Amino acid sequence: MSGDPSDPDDGGSARHGRGGRFARNAPRSELEPGSATSPPGRLTLEELFGPLTPEPEPEPEPEPEREREPEPEPEREREPEPEPEREREPEPEPEPEREREPEPEPPTAPPAPRTRTLDAPAPTEPAPAPTPAPAPAEPGPAPTPTPEPDPAPTDRPALRLPRPRWSVRSRILASILLVAAIGVVGAGATTFLVQRSRILQAVDARLISRVDAARAVTTQTKPLPTTTSDALFLVVQRVIPDRNETSLGIVNGKARFYPAIQTPFSLQNDSSFIATVVSETSSGSVWLGSTRLGGRDIRYIAAPISVAGTADSGVYIAAIDTGAELSDLAAAFVTYAIVAGIALIAIGLVGWVVAGRLLRPIRRLRVTASRMTATALHERIPVVGRDDISDLTVTINDMLGRLDTAMTSQRQLLDDVRHELKTPVTILRGHLELLDASKPADVEATRALAIDELDRMSALINDIEALATTQQTTIVAAPTDVADLTDDVFAKASVLPDHEWVFGGSVFVTVDVDAAKITQAWLQLADNAAKYSPSGSRIVVGSSEVRDGVEFWVADRGPGIPEEARERIFERFGRVDAGRGIQGSGLGLPIVRAIALAHGGRVSLLSSRHGSRFGIVVPRTTDSIAPQGDTPWLAS
Repeated sequence: MSGDPSDPDDGGSARHGRGGRFARNAPRSELEPGSATSPPGRLTLEELFGPLTPEPEPEPEPEPEREREPEPEPEREREPEPEPEREREPEPEPEPEREREPEPEPPTAPPAPRTRTLDAPAPTEPAPAPTPAPAPAEPGPAPTPTPEPDPAPTDRPALRLPRPRWSVRSRILASILLVAAIGVVGAGATTFLVQRSRILQAVDARLISRVDAARAVTTQTKPLPTTTSDALFLVVQRVIPDRNETSLGIVNGKARFYPAIQTPFSLQNDSSFIATVVSETSSGSVWLGSTRLGGRDIRYIAAPISVAGTADSGVYIAAIDTGAELSDLAAAFVTYAIVAGIALIAIGLVGWVVAGRLLRPIRRLRVTASRMTATALHERIPVVGRDDISDLTVTINDMLGRLDTAMTSQRQLLDDVRHELKTPVTILRGHLELLDASKPADVEATRALAIDELDRMSALINDIEALATTQQTTIVAAPTDVADLTDDVFAKASVLPDHEWVFGGSVFVTVDVDAAKITQAWLQLADNAAKYSPSGSRIVVGSSEVRDGVEFWVADRGPGIPEEARERIFERFGRVDAGRGIQGSGLGLPIVRAIALAHGGRVSLLSSRHGSRFGIVVPRTTDSIAPQGDTPWLAS
């Protein structure tokens, strides 16, 4: 018998055995009522109460389990009652489900009432934790399991709302407005609080001056008042209230005297206020306080007044409407807020326009860059002004120029390589198609021709590799003696056959060059002179000083270079018509030029119909050596 696969603590696991982790001490007859050994028709736990959810808490104490072991009789008594259950099985109405619906027990609460009905008839006995029941062995419609709440998704990734995409212009404007708003609000709030504090201090000073005036009236009036009522009458009569002010005289806790003139508000009608003031001044001290009367914020001062020898007690009150005193400030602050809002709007408009003008070159950069592709890098961005944006535009234009040069150079290289490889491949294909394998002489001739053409292609590949290596390798310059270098190169070039090699002299100076690279380029010039000069002609190798450095040169007696071809021969696969048919890749002079440029120098050419003089001019110092990182790959 296997456990219920929907039960997380089901006994189908190898760790807990067949009965689950709650069936450790219970008898099998009690925990497996639907097993193969049970009598047919025996009711199972799930048929009676639906699937039981095991308690996900730690294992229950063993005492309740031991109490249940000797109580299998009620279970056996229910075995011979299969008929009612069999009658209910074919019924389509899910009555058991409706009986279980009013049981709102959470998954973690032990369903004690459902398990106690099988163990003992006493419903009041405390029931242990439920035992997970396996699936019923008898076929039939299984009852619908009680829905359990889904566990909280602890490992589910939190949903991230897409962040709003603000343009640089909007962020600049928002920053400007934020700073301006903080400044305006801060200045306004500070000014308002300072002015409000000053007004309230002035109100307190006015109230104190009213008490001083009352004291002067009661002590300096001739004749002096003889009763408390007379004294309060004189004070209220002579201390005239100012704007937003009133006064009141209290005798024995009752309002007796108030100003005869019209005042903005009165105090004599508020008995609770009068009682409060009398209580505050009962100790005989002057009281300064605030209250709210009739919807007004009142600041008042109360001073006790009495005449010696009389039993009456009097209080003089002077009060000022602080709300009215602050009304001018509030109106000024409203005006300030309106002006500040208009100023912020103006700042926003001006900032939007200025930011747009500043970012316009960047937008042009973006639009131009979006239009560019690998085949259209010739477009440039107009440079406007003389600021950081214009400097950025110039830098990007320079970068586009280098990219355009590199892409053009690569396309030209591919075209040149295709053209140079097309001829030997065509020759090889034609001879192989016409090859008669039965004729040894034909096979040998085709083999020799194929090897010769393959050698040509290998030489082409080697020259391309040499050109790329020359343009990508960093020049390692070191002080080099020109005379010694000239002797070494002449000794190596003089072994080339079929020509008379003549030493043309040297200069005794020291220059900072990469001797290996200069030797490579110089021998390339010597090899070209040997190829294109008549057999047995004289070739001169030497070095000399020129205005901008030192020149390593080779002079021959060849046919000369036409004026219109003198630039083309330094390009990849560039040839002169007179040189067609001579074996070579057309990359020798481009390699020489690349080495000269890498040293910060140049190539020189003097030619006539009687011969040519090729030279490599390098500066005397290493400061003029070109940085290798700026040279595009295989650039012309």
